[in-house]
Amino acid sequence: MNDRGQVATQQYPLVVEAGAQPADIVRDLASAYESLQPSAFLKNFDEERFHNYAGFAAAIEDSFRSKLETMRVFQRPVNCAVVEQQNDGVCQAEFQLQFTLKNQTTELLDAQGNPIPPGTTPPPNAKTGKRILTGSEQDTIRFHRANAGWKIADYTATVNCPFGGTGINVGSCLLAIGSSISPSFQFGSVHFLGGVTDLPLGGSLRGSFTVVPMGGFTSSINFSGQGQVGNQSVTVQFSPNPSGPMSTVEFTVFAPTTAPTGVSLPSQFTLVLAGSDTSGAITASANATLVLQPDFSISVTPMTTSSSPAPVTQNSTLPVTVQVVAGTGFTGTVFIDFPNLPAGFSANSGNLAAGSQGSFPITISATASPGPAFITVRGTSSLGVIRTASLFLNVISDFTLSVTPATSATSPAGTLPGGTLQVGVQVVPISGFAGTVAIDFPNLPTGFTATGGNVAAGATVSFPLQNTLQATSEVEAR
Repeated sequence: MNDRGQVATQQYPLVVEAGAQPADIVRDLASAYESLQPSAFLKNFDEERFHNYAGFAAAIEDSFRSKLETMRVFQRPVNCAVVEQQNDGVCQAEFQLQFTLKNQTTELLDAQGNPIPPGTTPPPNAKTGKRILTGSEQDTIRFHRANAGWKIADYTATVNCPFGGTGINVGSCLLAIGSSISPSFQFGSVHFLGGVTDLPLGGSLRGSFTVVPMGGFTSSINFSGQGQVGNQSVTVQFSPNPSGPMSTVEFTVFAPTTAPTGVSLPSQFTLVLAGSDTSGAITASANATLVLQPDFSISVTPMTTSSSPAPVTQNSTLPVTVQVVAGTGFTGTVFIDFPNLPAGFSANSGNLAAGSQGSFPITISATASPGPAFITVRGTSSLGVIRTASLFLNVISDFTLSVTPATSATSPAGTLPGGTLQVGVQVVPISGFAGTVAIDFPNLPTGFTATGGNVAAGATVSFPLQNTLQATSEVEAR
């Protein structure tokens, strides 16, 4: 209409969207339930018409954020009746629930997620986790349509919960969950250090497991373990032992030191770990499959003992031969080295195949201290098994001789026929030599005689050399 009162009209095509219908909202509730997002669930409720909306919203907030950990919802077909003239509707819906709780204890589960009964040996693929709790809701949901579209004005849920609990209103399934099983405990997954399950003969393995209480179990737990290969036993030590009702326990498996008879290695066997409460009435166990592997040893040449060490001198090299002596069935490679060598000693490392031998010379430098020296020869297999052999050495300090008069091939010392030459011999010690040296005169020319004797370190002794011939000769003192 303009200022002269003239009126004009124009038609615009409009499409009125139906909006989310009650059946659509019920399906959206299922998705929101799975999301565990309170806002996604509550957006479909009428804040003004819904009785005690604030309390209901707080309960949903608490259930979704504080109690529920996971949720899966399976929805049956929805049956809805809508009275368009009164803007009211009602739907009957059923939800099948699968969920876990944040405060739910973990249990030992099989591959399908089913709890393993106490006292039952768990299968190899058992793992620790939370069992899936199941329940159902049969809901009567009343709707009202206002400017914002269809909203839930009333919501009543009859809930069937785990362990036989029932209740009314959303979240009541959580309140019905209780501990209706008898107190017990279970072993969690058994782990071995580095994932290694090969147990070398005479060696050990380390591992750990958890114990999980159920049904209000509060007792301490005592552990034992055993395994058998042929006529030989495998033993186990635990720490701590006993443990509390919920603990991580470390253990060490010790192999026999003697090869079993009637069994060829490597040989697979079952390790049984068992636990019991203080009364012995509540028990649980876990199994692990291990493989007993064959052993080896190393031998060293020269053969020495602490009472019969090999003598060596400074600035010398000792030839050493190392052999890998393979036990029956051992086919591995062994790494040979020399850990913690004394100062002044050096040797190279290397690999030896089973049954083979190799040369590993040890070098003794001038800085090696005189006296006893202990050498460890170490062999390490690919499984980490260590075998050792020992070398006992005795480092002898050195000396030289100083002879007077000083002579040479071009300047010999002369003697008169029938005369005597006084030869002074001094023992010059090196690196603390403090011994006594026996002096003699080997290979004297014909007509020359001399009598040897002992000379202490640092001392000088004169030895007469007699010439009984009419000749000039050279004499060697040693």
